[in-house]
Parts: sequence; C-alpha cells; structure tokens
Amino acid sequence: MSNIEDTAGREWADYPTVQMPVIRDDDPPTAETPAIRDYDQPTTIMAAVTRDPAVYAYGETTAARAAAPQRSQPVAVPAPNHVAATPQPVPTASGFVPPAPHPARQAVPQPVPQPAAQPVSKPATQPVTPAPSAGRTKPKRRKGLVALIVVLVVALIAAGALFAVNKYYDGKAKIGTKIAGVNVAGQTADELAATAQSIGGSFTIDTSFNGQQKSFTMADLGVTLDAQKTAQDALAADQGGFNWLPLHNVDVPLAYTYSAEQVQQALMAAFVTADQQPQDATVSLDEDGIYTSTPAQDGVTINPAPVTDAIDTLATGGTVSTVTLTPVPLMAAIQTSAADQAAAAANALVGQTYTFTAGGKSVTLGSGQLAPYVTFTPNPGTGALDVALDQAGLTAGLPDMLNVALAQPPVNERDLYTPDGSKMVAVAIPGQDGTGVSDADIASAAQALGDAMNAGNPLTMAVNIVPQKFSVEKIPLASASDVPSGTKWIDVNLTTFKVTLYQGTTQIYQTTSVTGAVATPTQPGTYHIDLRYQIQTMRGHNADGTPYITPNVPWVSYFNGSQALHGAYWRSTFGYQASHGCVNLAVSDAKFVYDWAPMGTKVVVHN
Repeated sequence: MSNIEDTAGREWADYPTVQMPVIRDDDPPTAETPAIRDYDQPTTIMAAVTRDPAVYAYGETTAARAAAPQRSQPVAVPAPNHVAATPQPVPTASGFVPPAPHPARQAVPQPVPQPAAQPVSKPATQPVTPAPSAGRTKPKRRKGLVALIVVLVVALIAAGALFAVNKYYDGKAKIGTKIAGVNVAGQTADELAATAQSIGGSFTIDTSFNGQQKSFTMADLGVTLDAQKTAQDALAADQGGFNWLPLHNVDVPLAYTYSAEQVQQALMAAFVTADQQPQDATVSLDEDGIYTSTPAQDGVTINPAPVTDAIDTLATGGTVSTVTLTPVPLMAAIQTSAADQAAAAANALVGQTYTFTAGGKSVTLGSGQLAPYVTFTPNPGTGALDVALDQAGLTAGLPDMLNVALAQPPVNERDLYTPDGSKMVAVAIPGQDGTGVSDADIASAAQALGDAMNAGNPLTMAVNIVPQKFSVEKIPLASASDVPSGTKWIDVNLTTFKVTLYQGTTQIYQTTSVTGAVATPTQPGTYHIDLRYQIQTMRGHNADGTPYITPNVPWVSYFNGSQALHGAYWRSTFGYQASHGCVNLAVSDAKFVYDWAPMGTKVVVHN
C-alpha cells in the first residue's frame, strides 16, 4: 500500500518506504520466498520495524495475521526516521540474491542457506512491547512539578509554625534559657524576676574557721541580688546569629553585686575578736602636754576569696560545700615606729612659744592650747601618720583663747521660751557688754600663728582690743521627748558611762564618757544646755581645795552650773569616774554633741 495511517490518524505518505515481502509464519515456502526466510526472519523484521510506536500500531498480532488472507506480494512499510531501513533481498531470474549485511550487523555471522523445507507449525508470537518514545517525557516532568509543589507546601507550613512559635515567645525567655541552672523558658520579665528572687534569696554559705561553724545568708555578706537585671539578661540572651529563632542554650547567672571588703568585714566580725585584730599605733597628748605614741599590735585577718568564689558559683547554678577559712597574719597598718615619728613632728609643731599682747596683758599659747588643732591622718599607702595643722579650726578657736586672756568678753543674754517659742519663760543669763580682740586682728593673728607653727618658729604679736555688745539668744525649752523623732535630748548614764543622744525615742548617737570622781561627782537630775563655748580655759578647785586650770577645753556645753559636756584631749581612754564633775568626751564626740544639741536641749543625768 502506498499510504499508511497510524493509530492517531496520521498519514505516512511522506515517509520514505522500503519494499519488502510480507511473510507470515504459516505461509508455505514458495519458489519466490525461500531465500528470504533464510536471511531475514519475520521476528527480526518485526522487531526492527516496531521500534517506532506508529509502525507498531500498524503491525499485526499473530491472531490478526491468521485471519488475514494469504498473500506474498510485497507491501510498502514506512521506515521511521530513527530506524535505518534494513537492506532487502533483490529478486533475480533464479530467485532472490541476499542483500549486503547491514553495517551494524557485520559482526554477526549470517546463517548458512538451507534447502527449502516443509512448513512447520510454530506457536503464536507474542507482540513486542514498544520502547518508550524519546518524545514522550511529559509524565516525568509532571512528577518533578508535583514534588516541587509538595516541598513548597511543607516549607510554608514549617515557616508558619516557626512564626507562630516565635510570636508566642516574643517578650518571653526562649526555649532552652535557664537562670542559675533552672529552666525559665516561656517566662515573662516579671516571672523571671520572681524566679531569680526565689533562687537567689534562699542561698546560704556554710563556713568553718578555727573550729567555729557559721552559716551566712547573702544579706549577711552584704550581697545584693538584682532580680530585674537578671530578668533582662535572660530576655536578652541569644545564641550566635540566630536570635530570631525561639531556641537557645544559655544559662544566665544571677546578677549579684557585692564587694570583697564587705564580705571580709562580715567574716572578721563573726570569727575574729577585737584583741585578735591588728591595732594601729596611735599618738596622744599626755597630761604634761607632750605627744607620745601607743604601740601597734599585729593580728590576723581572713581572706574572703573562698567565700566570694562560692558566691560566684551559686550565681551560676553550681553547688558549694562548707567553705573552710584560715587565719592570715596581718601587721598593723601603722607601726609603732611611724607613730613615734608622728609624735616627734607634732611636738615640733607646738613646741615653740607663741605670745600675744594687748593693753598691758599677754598670753602665751603652748601645746595644751594648740593640741586640738594638730591632726593625725593615717596613710595606708606609706604606713605613716601624716601630721598637719588644722588652720581653719585654729582660726575659729583663736578668738576665745585670746579674749579670755586679753579682754573681757561680753556675756550674751539667754532667754528661755516655751517649746513653741510663743512666750518667754525666763532669762537664764542676763546680758553684759564687754571687750574683745578686733575681727581684723583675729584673722591676722591666726594666719601669723599658723605660719610660725609650720615653720617651727616662735611668735610674739600685739593685737587691739575693742568694745563688744552682748547678743540675745532665744532658747525654746525641750518637749515631746517621748515620741519617735520628737525633741532632741541627751541621756547620761552614770552607771554605764554611756552618753546617748535621742530625738524623741529615736537613738541618734552614743559614746562612752568619763564622769565625776567620787569626791566630785556628776549630779543626777534633769537639766538644759544653757551655755556653750567652742573652746574655753577652765578653772576650779580640786576636792582638796587646791586650784586647777585646764586651758583650751574644746566644744563645751554647760547644763548644770559648772558641769558640762566637753572634749578632753588629755584622755585616751573612757568609761570610768575621774573628772571634777563634768562629763568628759573624746574631742570628736564632744564636737558632735556641740553641733547637734542647741541651747535649751534637755539633759537627763541618772544612775
């Protein structure tokens, strides 16, 4: 046939054709076709032809061939483009001449021609399954597209889940976040702070020192927990460059603040007694007006490092066992040799004679008068006691020293009023005019005296005396001493020698005093401060009637006639009976009382 249609209805008229006989398995051999069977088997021809689906569609099954009429004439079979035409036998007068072998088959030996044989019945041939056409790859592409869609859908679902989880943990501690080893994932800032407080507030540290055992809370050691900062640290914790992920593996320590010095002070107070601690050498003025030193005493201290290490361990969630502490020998910061040098320097500072004159009178100031203005400052860096002159204090105290000796100072009037100040109750001391060194001369005299003392030179200087008017002081009487933060008042306990300052029922200050000797006792009673001096030379009589004079007594607050609270620069220890009736205090304590207690302050003296 000249035109052949495939199963899709396409015409193959334009395809190149090859003439070949159609030979069926059940055709008997004839004179025209015996050689063909010898050289080209039907199955070979069918396999070659049916490589193309179109040709395969045209091919016939065994059953179809059995039903077709017998024929032996050649038919035109199109040769697909991708299948080379098989050379066919050429007919001659005596039969067919075998064609030249196909180039691709040259290596395959050809069967030897055999004489014609009787037809033999053969089983039906199964149709050959066609090979997939190179042009039909669409199913694979569809599979790849489906796979890509599946991957994209899974990725979108994962991204949505990640967004939802990340949104949930916004403003909360991420998964895997811990505070001191405790899981805090999902907690808000307030919850984190509460957790930090719960963890850190319960820590204690057990210690052992020379056989003594003691447990310390963080508060005992001066350790402060910042729960808010701990919470912020937990929220801000991240893992590398993936902070947008709600996954972390961080352990945030508790935010503790403390100082090693505070920890050491707590340990020393708990384990080391006062006599075991180092005592610096000191300098004091003896009764003869000479500066002398008190020897230093070496002691022991405690290294706080094991305890601070334990604090840091607990802050990171670790555990600690009992901390063993050992005494560390410690020398006094100020050794005796340094105090000796300071005493010598102080004696040189006040060792010259400093004389002032006015109107036929004169006064010479010595160590007794100038001692309150010599200061001793420990210098831990050098181990020395630095000696200096308090020029400001000297300028303030010089008027009293000069006026008492060279002039007749006015007596200021003191009027007592009701507590609310609305009504005068009485005149405690009437006013009286007097004389005094002029203000200008006081300023120049103080500067000249300071320069001479620092240079170690003597000084003689004249000053002018001028009239001075008395002033009036309005003094409200104390009241409301039985309520918190009420009126100021002073309690003097003659049994314990304690002087305590109160404001109502609130204790403000306490120190130890020396009270009157047995022969000259401090009288019990309730009094009021009615006279004060920054500095005064005191005169009186001993119990045996002999006179005494004590120059330049600082920070004087009289409360009962000649009995007063004042500084006693000549004393280095307190807590016993020895005075002429006054309440003797250390100079610094007397100044505190003077600055804190105004005129009219109630003073209660009792056993």
